[in-house]
Amino acid sequence: MDFFHFLTLVIFISPISLFIHEWGHVIGAKFIRFEYIKLSLGIGNPLFRLFCFHNVIIEVNRVFFLGARTESKRNQPLSPKENILISVMGPLVSIVVAIICYYLAWILNDTYVYLAFLFNLWLAIINSIPFKIGRRQSDGYKILKSLLK
Repeated sequence: MDFFHFLTLVIFISPISLFIHEWGHVIGAKFIRFEYIKLSLGIGNPLFRLFCFHNVIIEVNRVFFLGARTESKRNQPLSPKENILISVMGPLVSIVVAIICYYLAWILNDTYVYLAFLFNLWLAIINSIPFKIGRRQSDGYKILKSLLK
């Protein structure tokens, strides 16, 4: 991978893919009718709010290319089924995007789109593996935890 591919991956592909992955969780939370949903792209202090619409807040943080998370709240506790739905939506959306990028890369013969395919595939696989680091839990960990309830 040359410098321009790496730069494109870090500055464009990674944040867009993370945003789309987290948007999958937002869709799941909206489906279950959460009162508050916040999607944060990156780490560090908030840089700006992209938009605030109904009960969805999207915020971009200073180091926008390092991670993303969705926080959602409602008055009623989540059932295991609802938790699974929200958790599975991120990897599912990443897989769909990966498939679309794969075919676009093949049709267009474009290495940047192929890089987007690889990153989204990686994102879907890694997030489906059950693991916990500190207080952070992967989607796979949340799904497994809900299945064992």
